[in-house]
Amino acid sequence: MNRILEESQIPALVSNFGFYDELPCGVIAFNPDGKVYCANKTLSNWVGRELSDISAKGFKSLISKPSLLYYNLMLEPMLNLNQEVSEINLQLTGKEGNIDVLLNGIIYRNCENKVVMVQATLQRITNRKKYEVELLMERRRAEEQRLKLEFVLNLVPIQI
Repeated sequence: MNRILEESQIPALVSNFGFYDELPCGVIAFNPDGKVYCANKTLSNWVGRELSDISAKGFKSLISKPSLLYYNLMLEPMLNLNQEVSEINLQLTGKEGNIDVLLNGIIYRNCENKVVMVQATLQRITNRKKYEVELLMERRRAEEQRLKLEFVLNLVPIQI
């Protein structure tokens, strides 16, 4: 689906953004260079920065260095190609450390087919990450137990 948006229309689009401030997910709109048009208070609270600071420093200042590399090498080309992305794992840099999030985003192009805005939601997945780590640890323990049992069984001669 082509979303056509002229740069002159962006201020009107983002001026009604207050509705999104209290959502339980981060919401942000930015241009391909990272200039933030608007972000909600939830995102601001997560990273411990004022909205004006987020706007001044840009989207790319919000994400960790590995996430920035992933954004530049993979995410930006995927957005350009597919016009949207879903469930992309990134890390935001907050005042109290990194915050794991899933990004869902869409792009808007102008009449010349140039990307003028990325609109994205960020869903915090801190608890999910903890659960995934616990699952991996349990899987490793189960594998170790299986190997120990296999070793013991191989030591005992088979009685027929």
